[in-house]
Amino acid sequence: MNKMLKWSLLGSAAGVGALVVTAVVVVLRFDPSEHKVWLIERVQAERQRSLAIPGRIELSLFPSLGLKVGALALSEHKGPGPFAAAQGLRASVAVLPLLAGRVVVDRVEVDGLRVQVQRHPDGSTSVDDLLTPPEASAPASADKEPSGPALGLDIAGIALRDVMLQFDDQRAGRKLALTGATLSTGRIRPGEPVDVVFNGRASADAPQLNADLQLQLPALLWAGDSISAGAISAHVVLKQGARTVTAALKLPAFSGRLQNFSLPGITGELTVDAAPSQAKLNFKVDLQANLPGRVFALTDLQLQASLPNPRGGALPLQASGGVLLALTEPRVQAQMNGQFDGSTFDARLAMTAPAAWQAALDIDKLDLDRYLPPAADKPPTATAQAAGPVIDLAALQGLDGSGTLRVGALRVAKLDLTDLRASFRALDGRFDVEPFKASLYQGHVVGSLSAVHGALPQLALKQRLDGVAVGPLLQAVMGQDRLNGRGDVSLDLRAEGTSLEALKQSLAGSASLALRDGAVRGINLAQTIRSARAAMGRAPVSEASDGSSASTDFSELSGSFGIAGGVARTDDLAAKSPLLRVAGSGAIDLGAGRIDMLIRATVVSTLQGQGGPELQALRGATLPVRLAGPFDAVGV
Repeated sequence: MNKMLKWSLLGSAAGVGALVVTAVVVVLRFDPSEHKVWLIERVQAERQRSLAIPGRIELSLFPSLGLKVGALALSEHKGPGPFAAAQGLRASVAVLPLLAGRVVVDRVEVDGLRVQVQRHPDGSTSVDDLLTPPEASAPASADKEPSGPALGLDIAGIALRDVMLQFDDQRAGRKLALTGATLSTGRIRPGEPVDVVFNGRASADAPQLNADLQLQLPALLWAGDSISAGAISAHVVLKQGARTVTAALKLPAFSGRLQNFSLPGITGELTVDAAPSQAKLNFKVDLQANLPGRVFALTDLQLQASLPNPRGGALPLQASGGVLLALTEPRVQAQMNGQFDGSTFDARLAMTAPAAWQAALDIDKLDLDRYLPPAADKPPTATAQAAGPVIDLAALQGLDGSGTLRVGALRVAKLDLTDLRASFRALDGRFDVEPFKASLYQGHVVGSLSAVHGALPQLALKQRLDGVAVGPLLQAVMGQDRLNGRGDVSLDLRAEGTSLEALKQSLAGSASLALRDGAVRGINLAQTIRSARAAMGRAPVSEASDGSSASTDFSELSGSFGIAGGVARTDDLAAKSPLLRVAGSGAIDLGAGRIDMLIRATVVSTLQGQGGPELQALRGATLPVRLAGPFDAVGV
């Protein structure tokens, strides 16, 4: 036994001695210039790239076999342009573990790494040649056995400092950059977790934005189909003009298999600052993933948000739901319900390739006027006021979807509707709402709406209003109720243009109305007839015996209009009142806001004593009355 131990010790001493002698010979005979030349020639032959190493290559031997290189640079493929460069590279391998078949790298450090990647207009990139293996100098033998067992890899850590990556996408016409980046890892050893920390700044020029990135991946282990990690955190600050977006994401410690992966308790925060408004969003969600099937599910999603109101203040949002994403089809399904600004809603969305979608929204009440921005303190110029906002329907391009909308109570543009039901469809730049049903102002409305994108946006409206109180409707739409009554109104209108003024001037179609028990405000036909009789010297003017003011009552009012070029014309306007029978014809210029009508009023001969002696003296007679002027100041 002692003899065997003796020979073992002698063998070990001889091996160590041989290793020391070999190391001394290597250090004494190592010529960096020869190795630089060999390496430069090898890179040129295999990759057709120029490698420059102007600094020295230093070698250390014990206890680690170390390599230190100063500045180095690599050119583009078959060109002199710069591709990659570094200010320095250091790496070392422990010597003694090599005898046991293990590669123990103390640390790999790279300083000042610069990489420039281009994507050419034809889609090729400047790294395509590096993604393919070099041509071998001699074909490998399929029967050749490996010379020995594979070496185990053990790296104490990797440190990349002051990294800059630039991507020039000539095909898309944009440039991306990652600057000031650092990457550091803990010990990297097969089958053991590793810590990863990353920091950097990303930027782009189209659109222009800047983002600060921070990522911490503690105890990350990916082995075969299993993955685990400690609590992961990510922090992003994105700046675009005056807008700043701050996002934070936290994942709790987890472990699982990739085939059927589950990650509960993901939390996140999102803040958008766009002075003077700010939006905040907090969420919590569970993630379930089937990577082989490429199916991801977000379940038990909880949202709390504070959204800016254009009119001022904040709009609260609380919602819960879930999202299903299947990438193989692909398909997306989402469902959310909750409270928005005091309104209860239920929303559903489904999308399939290439971009077809179906949506459904059910909300109990919604006041859109609450979210309109306040009127500007400075009045707009006459030109801007006449033209109004620009109408652009370009967003309709590429849309392919359908859906339904249900609103219990809706207020929009001072118009109050209840029990609204609508179905909509978007396809090939066209958006249709049909049918559209609602209750409004003691009546009902049913019809359709359409919008078409083109060189000139096109709008169309078909509506039938049954039993509607016209006065409140006109007050909401036009800000005045010159006509009162209740009845039916039919509209079939179309227009095109990029502004409200252009739409008015191009308005075409038809309209009709049939009202009961109402009044036309702003004109008293009975008083007008009395004044006309007095002007002819036939009788003195007396007050109207019915005590009416500047209005003309009617029991029935009907008429039809043909509309072209923004002007509505009629020749069958008719009205009945206790004192008069009225027939009228003329035009209403909707674009200019003017009216020009000839009214023929016939005094009723059967109602004795009504309207005063002046009208009784004219019973049976027909008198013409012309109404002309702007809507808010019609003259007789």
